[in-house]
Amino acid sequence: MEKQIICIQCPVGCSVTVKHDGQNIKGISGNKCSKGKFYVQSEFICSNRVLTSTVLCKTEKGILPLPVKTDGEIPLHLLRDAVTQLRKNTYTAPVKTGDKICSDILGTGIDVVATKDLL
Repeated sequence: MEKQIICIQCPVGCSVTVKHDGQNIKGISGNKCSKGKFYVQSEFICSNRVLTSTVLCKTEKGILPLPVKTDGEIPLHLLRDAVTQLRKNTYTAPVKTGDKICSDILGTGIDVVATKDLL
């Protein structure tokens, strides 16, 4: 079988073909740089992404959206559950950029941090 994956590791955006027999990669072709092969192997085995979202934060001006992101990549299939977990709480100002909002989201070992100051 074959699967097409668009590589996002450099500006070229190669269309890379992965030949496989289910979970085992048999061959990779179409990548124009060395980063492509590593990216496609990783993407084929387990897709990971940095989560960016907003949470609610109580401030003197009322409840405002606070932009947040994970400080590393989490498995793609966990993104929806991570957002659901984050939205269960309302956070309280003051919050500074880089402050930890949630530790070890969904047991991934990855923290969620604020990306903006809210006083």
